[in-house]
Amino acid sequence: MKRSLITRAVTCMLTAILSVLFLVCGCTENNSSNQISETTQEDDCYPLELTDFYGQTVTVESEPQRVISASPVITEIIFELGMEDRLVGRTDYCDYPDNVSDITSIGAIDSPSIETIIELNPDVIIASSILSEENYDKLTELGYPVLIARDETSFEGMFTNIETVAKILNCNDKAEELEQSLRDRISKIEPITKNVSVYYCVGFGEYGEYAATGDTYINEMIEMTGAKNAAADAEYWTFSTEALIEADPDYILLPEWAYNDFIITEPYSELSAVKNNQVIVVDPNIFERQTARNVDAIEMLYEIVSK
Repeated sequence: MKRSLITRAVTCMLTAILSVLFLVCGCTENNSSNQISETTQEDDCYPLELTDFYGQTVTVESEPQRVISASPVITEIIFELGMEDRLVGRTDYCDYPDNVSDITSIGAIDSPSIETIIELNPDVIIASSILSEENYDKLTELGYPVLIARDETSFEGMFTNIETVAKILNCNDKAEELEQSLRDRISKIEPITKNVSVYYCVGFGEYGEYAATGDTYINEMIEMTGAKNAAADAEYWTFSTEALIEADPDYILLPEWAYNDFIITEPYSELSAVKNNQVIVVDPNIFERQTARNVDAIEMLYEIVSK
């Protein structure tokens, strides 16, 4: 196996795991896990005070008008809520929607440009836990409220993400409308009854198989269509070549970069999905970022397995 292929597989696996990181907080009701706690807020929601799972208490004094997102998930949700006019900074990895490129980049997720952030003068910074401790300390010492993310492992976490951003930006009505429209779309999916298995490939190669296992929210997305997840019995995004061959899934979903190497490399080339031309190239971001596009992914997957 080519070294470049192995590197890309591992990198893609890490991206999938880290892309679901997000903050949970609330104004008047705690919808998060016991990793997050909050104090009682005033009726108008501000000042918004919360303690994240790192034990840091953060206060947003007033409704933010200038927001920096240090996570592609957060950036997408801000756009989905129609609040992009408040977004003054994003990372190099925030690449959706297309017009996000008009917004100033602060650089990498883990080590953004402090100088650029200072120039942008944000009211709040919403970051993933990939942000380095050194940069977190620099930003908080400068007086910026930095809200750190946490993992969401269930599909409902997508709605939690939307509700959380809405609470921070005081646009709860928009969140309710968005959530209702998404749930309406999901409700129209009638799960298939035939026996169909799906394998969502994150990466593959000499060092193992990486997939959406049974403890991931992508597993829930697969099951919502009525299909079975071929990697449902595994955990922590890790699988094995032997288990994949034994499962021999009907459909395999993978990113474009992996397609050509996967279908010509043994033993993958012997899988039924390869022989039956049922290896499907997908945009991993619609699956691996917990945003409204998850519903696009479910609808697309349903169209595939219900044929």
